[in-house]
Amino acid sequence: MEKQAFENFVCQNFKEKYQQVALQMIKPTIRLHTEVKSEAEIPIGYTKIGGYPDLPPEFEWPTSKYTNEPLWFVAQIKLEEVKDWDKEKMLPITGILYFFAIYDHGHVMYFDGDTTTLIRRSAPIESQLGKRNWLQRIFTREERKIFPACSVSIRTEYTLPYWPALYKALSGDYSKEEDVVLDIDNYFYDQELLLNEKEHISRHLLLGYATPIQSEYIESGPVTEVVDWNKLRNGDIAKINQWCLLFQLDSDDNTKMNWVDGGRIYFLIEKDKLAKRDFTNVYVTMECY
Repeated sequence: MEKQAFENFVCQNFKEKYQQVALQMIKPTIRLHTEVKSEAEIPIGYTKIGGYPDLPPEFEWPTSKYTNEPLWFVAQIKLEEVKDWDKEKMLPITGILYFFAIYDHGHVMYFDGDTTTLIRRSAPIESQLGKRNWLQRIFTREERKIFPACSVSIRTEYTLPYWPALYKALSGDYSKEEDVVLDIDNYFYDQELLLNEKEHISRHLLLGYATPIQSEYIESGPVTEVVDWNKLRNGDIAKINQWCLLFQLDSDDNTKMNWVDGGRIYFLIEKDKLAKRDFTNVYVTMECY
């Protein structure tokens, strides 16, 4: 959706007293749509979701900090492919970001070197489906850990944070007695119609605002568990605003990823760390229905 179309949509759906606040908060996001491809069809070092990563020889496969199990490779992003859609120029313009996860914990690696050295790597044996036969996998409830490779198509969209977080954090005058700003369910339903999408369409996003399933504001996760937004302090808001969405990975029929009943994995990063190209302290969380 073009920015002007999104702004018009906000003005049509939000009460007039909140429109300027909402318009100031609009952020672009890089939307990734998947298409199933064979590994051979995706050149080494190019963007993919699922499949096998193309890693430099010296990179060690990351493991879970809880079980020491190899994390599942979920995506790699060739940053030169997405730079034209990075409207706020927040990402590096060269190099590759690698994303690994097991549900609510994960790891991000950044490589900005000679891509001719990259090797398409198989996961360590502990992470491969073939380690156990089908009967063992049924009884041990082992989840799929190697996902079909998908290429992506890329476009810019525009996002807003989930509205209760927005008007509490910015307007400062919300109370339980005030009438609601808008019908939230109808707002998101209408937005999907405007995008010509259905609810089940996967939303893989780089940057922008996360699409929550349960939380009011995903970016509050690394800072504090907000139980009552009416008790949110200014200091909490300042800390929350230090974080931003790096990557939202959705459940997806193409990749055969199903994050516990159709959930999403969110990779969050501090804005100053992103500016410094420091991906060592990425916070990972997951939500599901």
